Amino acid sequence: MTREGGERLATLDALRGVAVMGILLMNIVGFALPDAAYLNPDALGPSPVDRIIWTAQFVLVDGKMRGLFALLFGIGILLAADAADRRGADPAVGHLRRMAALLLLGLLHFYGFWTGDILTDYAVVGLLVFLLRPAPPLILMMAAIAMFAGALMTEAAFIADLAQIRNAALRPGADADARALWTLYNSWIGWPTPADRAGEVAMHMLGWSDAFAARIRDYGASGLFGDAGAKLEVAGFMLMGMAIHKAGLLSHPQAARWGTIAAAVGLPATLILAWICWHRGFDPVDTAAVVFAWSIAPRVLLTLAWLFLLAGWAARALDPVSARVRAAGRMALSNYLGATLVFTALFDGWGLGLYGLLGRPVLLLLVLVAWTVMLWWSPAWLSRFRLGPIEWLWRSMAAMQLLPLTRK
Repeated sequence: MTREGGERLATLDALRGVAVMGILLMNIVGFALPDAAYLNPDALGPSPVDRIIWTAQFVLVDGKMRGLFALLFGIGILLAADAADRRGADPAVGHLRRMAALLLLGLLHFYGFWTGDILTDYAVVGLLVFLLRPAPPLILMMAAIAMFAGALMTEAAFIADLAQIRNAALRPGADADARALWTLYNSWIGWPTPADRAGEVAMHMLGWSDAFAARIRDYGASGLFGDAGAKLEVAGFMLMGMAIHKAGLLSHPQAARWGTIAAAVGLPATLILAWICWHRGFDPVDTAAVVFAWSIAPRVLLTLAWLFLLAGWAARALDPVSARVRAAGRMALSNYLGATLVFTALFDGWGLGLYGLLGRPVLLLLVLVAWTVMLWWSPAWLSRFRLGPIEWLWRSMAAMQLLPLTRK
């Protein structure tokens, strides 16, 4: 590998490390609190501190780290295909095996531990975007924009349906079915009743096998086919990552300037959206519209801002902390799934059962502890082993044989 190639991979590892650490800032809410708390900081009771934390997460992190991870995944698809070409192997066969193995891991993650999984989306979408691998950067970027537009239209249609459900339920003389349907949605995205919260807690207090069976029963094929809007957005980010890599934009001298411009446009727009949520008292329909639909465009801009600004830092940083971030990025899959294992053991009934008992400030402290562990164990593991444990499992599944793990 050339020095330039090694520096490029080191930069991507550092970006991936930041992304997997940043994702935990949002996932911790899903691990520890009822569903409505993700959208509504007042869902468990009014708290100025919770509102401030929610706003900071929404503006700076929510969807941006996931988008950054998807951008890098798209770049990884190209790098893996190029490596297969150099070996004389069939890139399509290798890619199909990797996505099939990732899908299996994602489905186990979704049904076995946590329904907030992103790996199934990456596997399904990754199969499709591979078909555009030969396309030039402009075509890839146009396809990415089309995917984002499709995601916006899909989410806007959902919001329109949601508004109709609420209107039907609140109309004088509304029947019991209409009111029950709105109560169900309202408990998910806005204001859960004490009974709803108790039901969620009871679900999380199940033993592992009972919870697994309940997720199979309640979610059906959602782990594979659910949330079309999210899949379209993931496709947009993957295609955009492929376009950026093919055009060589990450190492462009103007990359930092582009990142600054993207932040200058995306940040005020996202702050305005957050203000709308505050001003509307976190109305469930309005907040869902902001988080799911209207934030897509500024979310793309802020994801690009993170990408370009961090790329310049990653290419120059040589300090020990940066090296640890790169190691965490090389083990991003192990750190992502490891966080789920640790925190579901902390919050769910098969572990310590702390679900719903800790507030957002305490959750932030737990994230800091988790980051410290990631930055400690990732380089320690890689000093003895070639790959992270889940990365090794993934590659061995794709190769259909046990690959060497320990370093000679």
